[in-house]
Amino acid sequence: MKPRFVFLFAATAAASALVALPSTQAQRDPKPTFDALFAAGGLCAPAQAGRPPLLGQLVLAQAETRPFQPGQQPPAKVPPAKSGPPPLYDNLGTLHVPVTTKNPKAQAYFDQGMRLTFAFNHAEAARAFRAAQALDPGCAMCYWGEALVLGPNINAPMFPEAVAPAVQAAAGARMLARQIPGAGHIVHMPSHIYYRLGMYREALQSNVEAVAVDEQYFSASPSDPVYRGAYYPHNIHFVMVSALMGGDGKTTLDAASKLDKAVPADAVKAIGALQPVKSAPYFAHVQFSSPDVLVSLPDPGPEFVLVKAMWHYARAIGFVRKGAADAAKREVAAIERIERSSDFKPLTDWAIPGREIVRTARAVARGRVADLQGKLPEAIAAYREAVAIQDALPYMEPPYWYYPVRQSLGVALLRAGQLDQAEQVFRISLARTPSNGWALRGLMEVYRVRGDSAALAAARLRFTTTWLGKPEGPALSSL
Repeated sequence: MKPRFVFLFAATAAASALVALPSTQAQRDPKPTFDALFAAGGLCAPAQAGRPPLLGQLVLAQAETRPFQPGQQPPAKVPPAKSGPPPLYDNLGTLHVPVTTKNPKAQAYFDQGMRLTFAFNHAEAARAFRAAQALDPGCAMCYWGEALVLGPNINAPMFPEAVAPAVQAAAGARMLARQIPGAGHIVHMPSHIYYRLGMYREALQSNVEAVAVDEQYFSASPSDPVYRGAYYPHNIHFVMVSALMGGDGKTTLDAASKLDKAVPADAVKAIGALQPVKSAPYFAHVQFSSPDVLVSLPDPGPEFVLVKAMWHYARAIGFVRKGAADAAKREVAAIERIERSSDFKPLTDWAIPGREIVRTARAVARGRVADLQGKLPEAIAAYREAVAIQDALPYMEPPYWYYPVRQSLGVALLRAGQLDQAEQVFRISLARTPSNGWALRGLMEVYRVRGDSAALAAARLRFTTTWLGKPEGPALSSL
């Protein structure tokens, strides 16, 4: 088996769960009440410096793509300091990781935290990192260390009680990009947190800057194949998905074009983990290109199974939008053949869930075709199947599937007159993918049809603060 090519981003551990929210008509108070889903500043972003307003209320909600299955026993809670900071132990070796601090004791506590992290004593490591923070509140890496140990590790998932302090600790890591502005991937790293928390504008800007830093570096250095062929495209990929989730079509399509050029076929042959990256531009086209463009995309050939399947998916959606159901069905049948008979070993060797991604594409495309034909029960069933597959995909940033399928399910339920179910689905999607303007657009339509002017106003206000595209928002059919 080939060595796995895995992007290790410690910051992603900081935000693997979000707020679960009440959703149905019956649960709403008829009087004006605070609705966290539409609160100014979003679910997690504070209106001013300091602790985000909902951190104290965070509870575990499964991610749109579920990263881990928690074990039966929760981890020990990080012990509170009984009388000040923990001792500086003299029997933990001499590992030293220099960080930006002028306080020698803060450095000593950071080193102790790292030693204990490698020794799998994560709770005691967190105490050390907190002691370092207390001595030097400006030490970004001291917050990063706490976020690291509160996240998942090789032996344990991330548990509910770790979520809020991990997000709070990770907020300090934002300073890291400003401290090393000439390292493209460091400039990029905060965007993992921004993206997971629904801060798509900030995620987009971080990666635009990271790509520029990388390209300036390439102008003076040949770099090496791994950095140029993997880390640099990863930053471009993040530009694309951040713009996509924010609704900025032009930026999404521009980044998709650049991403395709940045990942040549030879690199994909050598590194199977790049197939999802090479496939990603098709998603940009599905979201923002015209039907004529979609059905005219050049055939990528059979070499890369996932790329080929996503090409068929893009064409299926294009034919649906042209009203050509029979042609769309032929593309769905091609996806089904790939799902059923292709060799996915080049992907599974790199721990890529290739068949499951293809299954998601097939289910979504079937739902779109059924919807086109007015077969709403079939469309709803297909979208529910796609949601179930997506929920079981391994966690990855950017996600293996490019958008929360629940928003398509919500539109189908809305068109079927099932307003309460549609509202619930949109709200679940929004809770799991915060500040998602696509889901907010669906909720706005639910409230418009229902005649709930107060809820509509709240949803519209939240939409205007997060949406980066045209002010009128996306058409419901694009959800």
